[in-house]
Amino acid sequence: MGLFDALKMRLPGLPGAAGKEFYKVLTEDDFMSANVTTYSGKWNKIGTYTVPAQNIYRFGYGNPNQPDNQGYLYIFLKDASGTEIRGKVRLAVADYNERVTTVVFEDRADVLHGSTSDRNQMKPLPDTGVKATEDMKLIIYLNPDSDSIVSYTQTVMTIPTTNTQL
Repeated sequence: MGLFDALKMRLPGLPGAAGKEFYKVLTEDDFMSANVTTYSGKWNKIGTYTVPAQNIYRFGYGNPNQPDNQGYLYIFLKDASGTEIRGKVRLAVADYNERVTTVVFEDRADVLHGSTSDRNQMKPLPDTGVKATEDMKLIIYLNPDSDSIVSYTQTVMTIPTTNTQL
């Protein structure tokens, strides 16, 4: 047994140690890989993140009673010209086949961005408690005010999650 293995046995709370929670911020690169055409009057899937093997993910982290210890959501959807896309954004957790989907958050797109560095201008997203296990999906939907194309290169997202590695 090496020194690192001995330390893990003595200090089970090491960050990233098996069975321990840590925070991870997912970005547009985790959810999108190309532009997405969306149509008004319906919920359009604009991004999907599949939970890796031996992991459990939950949208958000921390709790509202401790604002210094919770995640803040930032989503700024834009078209190819850099113009903001207005509408409603929905975060959901779904099984592998997307037969069972649980909505965990919904709000207007225009209130989900303000500043990437000032949390007072960001939307708090405490831990929702809804778990997505191995091969399940974290999904972002958009119901735009008008038909539009969400640009992968112009859109910016920072979505806090709680991750547990098994």
